[in-house]
Amino acid sequence: TASASSPPLSYNLSSLRQELEADDLSTLLSGNEAVAEVPPRRRQEICWMTSACLVVVYVQRVAPAVAAEGSSSASIGLPATMMSEFGWTSLEQGILLGAFFTGYMVCQLPSSAMIQRWGAKPVLVAGLLWSSLFSLLTPLAAERSFPLAVACRVMVGLGQGPEFPASSQIVRNWAPPLETSRWISIVCSGGYFGAFVSLPVCAALLERCSWRSIFYVAGSLGFLFAAWYAQLAAESPEVDDRISPEECEFIVASKAKVSVTREESQDVSTSVVLRAMLKSPAVWAQLVASFGNNLGFYMLLGEMPTFLHTVLGFSQETIDLLAPLPYALMWLVTVGAGYLADWLVRSQTFELLTVRKFCLVMAELPTACLLLGSAYVPCSLAITFLVLAVGCNGFYNCSL
Repeated sequence: TASASSPPLSYNLSSLRQELEADDLSTLLSGNEAVAEVPPRRRQEICWMTSACLVVVYVQRVAPAVAAEGSSSASIGLPATMMSEFGWTSLEQGILLGAFFTGYMVCQLPSSAMIQRWGAKPVLVAGLLWSSLFSLLTPLAAERSFPLAVACRVMVGLGQGPEFPASSQIVRNWAPPLETSRWISIVCSGGYFGAFVSLPVCAALLERCSWRSIFYVAGSLGFLFAAWYAQLAAESPEVDDRISPEECEFIVASKAKVSVTREESQDVSTSVVLRAMLKSPAVWAQLVASFGNNLGFYMLLGEMPTFLHTVLGFSQETIDLLAPLPYALMWLVTVGAGYLADWLVRSQTFELLTVRKFCLVMAELPTACLLLGSAYVPCSLAITFLVLAVGCNGFYNCSL
């Protein structure tokens, strides 16, 4: 039975969030209580290191798309790939590529519990080691049977499921509130930079070595980066022995000013918050937006080379040059959007919620219009539309 002091079941999650955001910003931006800003040396280093790990994560994601595609490329004289060597059909190729997301989806919710129990850094390192191990085992599994290859990709997905939640927690531990957008954008941009570099690198490995070398390089990089991150990164400023006392004090003090405004929310039980979330139109709107964003991103990531070859008629050499361009632009837009969002909030040009909505609209609406338009314009202009569509998606991380 709920006590008299318990909040009602009609608890409005959106209203509390707006009140907290308003209190946070008014506290942080008040001149009388301002915290002297310290140059972002160590926190910048941590965020770029985390971003580098996500580069490797995306290399491992893209690897099978390049290694498996062989039905159309075998006819133009390219080296053997997984499909051409094992005689897999397009349906089997789709099953192999989609198996990753089965494991990835299953591990999303449990990853939050793992992060709360063991910390973000250990979970991130362990996930990268796990996915790297099964990336290395994929060629051996494919030689044995198709189901074993699919099982390896499921295991890679299980390992990578906690990577973005853990990265977000790292940012939360290290970023002062008024710098959150730029650091989360820099961290997430690592994935897009990984997509940019992995397409030509994997294609070069396929041409000069074999499709097996793609998995060996991706897995080996994962082990190297996991060891590097485990050695040099830290869970939070409070436990880091490489941070200056001034920067540590600045980060802790900035976050403490926000935590004071949130004390009243601590009395709200978890069950009430979860119930309110499920009833909140804002939560469902964000879920729908996230679903559409990820559907479009991964569809283009996996299918764009095939589209450029079979529909637009480009040669493989041209595809190797064009396919990475959208992700180079997305990486630049993501980093720039983070700094823009922080500036709009810090300068009080717009409210925080308005900035978040603006970034969401910039990520979704131009992308949708450009993708639709690419089907009705000449080939040369279609490429421009595709590059711009993926680039605009870089605003998305600032909307969260």
